[in-house]
Amino acid sequence: MAAFCENMDDAKKADAFSFCINRVSRLNFRGKVDEEEEDDDEDLDLTDSQRNSKKMANLHALRRQTGLETGHFTFNVFCNSAHVIFQETTKDCHTVVMASGTLSPLDGIDAEFRTDFKKICIRANEVFDPSRIFGAIIKYTLNGEPLNLMAGKVEKEIEKDGFSRSLRESLKIVSVICKATSNGVLVYASSYEMLRKLRFEFEKLNQAAFGQKVVIWEDPDPRLFETQVNNYTTAANGDGAVLFAVCRGKMSEGIDFKDKLARAVIILGWPYPSISDPQFKSKKAYDSDQFERARRREVEGNYQWLGGQELVYIRLYRALNQAAGRAIRHKKDYGAIILIHSEHTHNHKYITELMMNPNSLCKNENTIAILTELQNWMKQKSDEMIV
Repeated sequence: MAAFCENMDDAKKADAFSFCINRVSRLNFRGKVDEEEEDDDEDLDLTDSQRNSKKMANLHALRRQTGLETGHFTFNVFCNSAHVIFQETTKDCHTVVMASGTLSPLDGIDAEFRTDFKKICIRANEVFDPSRIFGAIIKYTLNGEPLNLMAGKVEKEIEKDGFSRSLRESLKIVSVICKATSNGVLVYASSYEMLRKLRFEFEKLNQAAFGQKVVIWEDPDPRLFETQVNNYTTAANGDGAVLFAVCRGKMSEGIDFKDKLARAVIILGWPYPSISDPQFKSKKAYDSDQFERARRREVEGNYQWLGGQELVYIRLYRALNQAAGRAIRHKKDYGAIILIHSEHTHNHKYITELMMNPNSLCKNENTIAILTELQNWMKQKSDEMIV
């Protein structure tokens, strides 16, 4: 690593890197335990069972003394700024074109790459017809009470009552949407932990409320990914299916759920990045430091550095927009994008234009009224497809 930094044109780039040991267990204590084994063998008064017990006691004592566990460890090098690689690979180029549909929101991109993209930044018009999208933000339960899906709120409900009322009320709304929607429905939770809690509540409800739709839950095991996609595709093209998955998972980014596979996309809560993830913690600390240095004019260039909390929101809405994008895959596609969470607003600058277009977004805030509008809209689109 040191040699790499020394060979870079700008040695200051090295501060973009951070180091982390994910799971520390550098010592396996093998030699020490083996020495103890020799002593044990000399003690002929001990039975085999007593010798094994003593060996285990010695091993646990060593673990307690060092605070380490046996096994392997991973050492990670994080690059906290894309400019390190970007400038090295583009320094001899006269023109660089960066094209992507997944960078939105664009705040902080210039600082990330240390390049002033704002001089020429083109945001192409969407190719879809706004009338082919039904966008809605649901903030309330069917009974009109605020529906807060923050992880802390859900956890408090479970600790107090043994179940989450917010998740149960959300599932009731999802079941109504499923009945109003033909074929495939995608439901995205904010994390695998939230998905697990959602499934726990789902199993306590009357599952007949979801009609004939086959219910599939995303498994974090990547080996099951292809099988689950195939099962969902078959069911969605038949009597219908609902896929419960997570934002940032393989089911929410880079996968083409077109036409019947995603007539509705529902996003529950806010998909916050994991604040305990070592890489995100490192990135957030680095950006906060750069933000403060830029404020004191200690950093070259007039870039839009983001404070640490702003980075959280950028990551949040990029994940949300990625999941929402599963609804519309080509200009003749149609579908609904529905956000369920009391903290969403109808004018947030970071939410995808797919649903925030004035001709797409439902203006109503009453949940029953929104679901009635959705049902009528879905019937209209279905009739248009038949014609």
